[in-house]
Amino acid sequence: MSAPQAVAHRAAVFAALEGLSLLVGFLMQPLLMRTLGLDNYGSYALACALGVLAYTLTDFGANLAAVTRGIELAPDSSAAHRHVWAVQGVKALAGGAIVLAGLAWAMVSHTPQAQVNAIAMTIGAASAWSFPMWFLFSRQKVLTIAASLLAARVLCLGAAVLVVAGPAQLPWALLFTLGAPLLGALIVLGDPDVRAHVRPCLPSNCELRAAAKDGLAMLWLSGHGVMSAAVFQSLLFALTSSATLGLFAAADRVRAGVQGLFTAFGSAVFPHFVQRRVGVGVDKEEEVWALLRLQVTVAAVVALALIGLAPDIVRIVLGTEFSDAAHVLRVLSLALVTTTLLAGLGLQVMLPRRLGRYYTAATLAVLLVQCMALLAFAPGLSEVAAAVAVVASEGAVALILCALMWRRRRA
Repeated sequence: MSAPQAVAHRAAVFAALEGLSLLVGFLMQPLLMRTLGLDNYGSYALACALGVLAYTLTDFGANLAAVTRGIELAPDSSAAHRHVWAVQGVKALAGGAIVLAGLAWAMVSHTPQAQVNAIAMTIGAASAWSFPMWFLFSRQKVLTIAASLLAARVLCLGAAVLVVAGPAQLPWALLFTLGAPLLGALIVLGDPDVRAHVRPCLPSNCELRAAAKDGLAMLWLSGHGVMSAAVFQSLLFALTSSATLGLFAAADRVRAGVQGLFTAFGSAVFPHFVQRRVGVGVDKEEEVWALLRLQVTVAAVVALALIGLAPDIVRIVLGTEFSDAAHVLRVLSLALVTTTLLAGLGLQVMLPRRLGRYYTAATLAVLLVQCMALLAFAPGLSEVAAAVAVVASEGAVALILCALMWRRRRA
C-alpha cells in the first residue's frame, strides 16, 4: 500500500468510526425532539449552537495551529511537553472568559433562554479544555480520537434515555449532547503518550504568547463553520420564532449528521498534508485534487439520496410534528456538496500552502451573504428561505475559490 493510500485508508477508518459516533449522537435527537417538543427544541438548538461556539472559542485555533506546531516539535520531547501546557494555558484563559461572558449574559437578561445558553456555554468550554484532540491529531492518533468519543457518546445516549423525560430536563439534555468530550478525556488517559504529557509544567511567557498568537491566527479558520452557524441561528431566532428555528435546526441536524462523515475524513488527512509540507516540501498536486474530487463526488451522490428520501426520513426519524422540515432538508442536502468542497479547499489545498488569508476572506464572505439574505427575506422569513441562503452563499463562494485555485495551477 502506497503512502497516499495508507493515509486515505486510515482517514476512511477514522471517518467510519466517527460516523458511528455521529450516528449515536444523532439517535439522541429524535428522543429530544419528542420529549422537548417543537418550541423547546428550538431553545435547545440555539443553546447547543452557542455551546459548540464556546467549545470552538475555547479551543482557540488549536486543532489547526497546535497540530502544525506539535508536528514540528515532536522530535524534542521537552519542547513538545511545554507546548502542550502552553496550549492548555491559552485554552484555559479563553474558556474562562467565555464562561464569564455567558454568566454575565444570564444575570443581565434574566430570561430562561439566557440561563440555558450559559449552561451550554459552560459545558462547551469545559469539554474543549479537557479533550486533547489537537495533541492526538499531531501524533496521528486519529483512531484514538474516534474510539474514545464513540464510547463516550454511547454512554451519554444511554444516560439521556434514562434521564430526559421532558422540558424540565433541558439542562441534562445539553450535558449529554455537549459533554461527551469530558468523558472521552478520561478514556484517552489510557493512551501512554497522553499520560506522559498529563503532568503539568510551567511554560515560559514567550511560549504562552507564541501559542496564543498561533491560535488567534487560526481561530476563525478552525471554527468558521461553528461560529457562522451560531451567528446564523441566533439571527434566525431573533427574526422569526423558536418554532421556525426548531424546524430549520431539526433538518440541519440530519444534514450535519451526514456532513460529519466528510468533515471527519478531511480532518484526518489534514495532518498528512501538513507533515508533507514540513518534512518533504510541496504536495503533489494530483494527489490533493484527486482526493478532493472523490470527496465531492461522494457528497453529491449522498445529497441526491437525501433529497429523494427527505419526507420518509423526517416522518420516521423526526416525527409528524416536524413534517414541514422535509422541505428544509431537501434544500440543505445540497449543502453536503458545497460544505465539503469549501472545507476540502481550505484544509487540503489552501492552508498547507499558506493561503489561509484567502480562505478566511472566503468564509467571512459566506457568513456575510447569509446574514444579508436573512435580513432581505425578513419579515416573511421562513425556514426554507434560510436553507436557500445557506446553500446559495456557500455555492457561490466555493465556485469563486475553485476558479482562483485553478488559475494558480495553470499559472
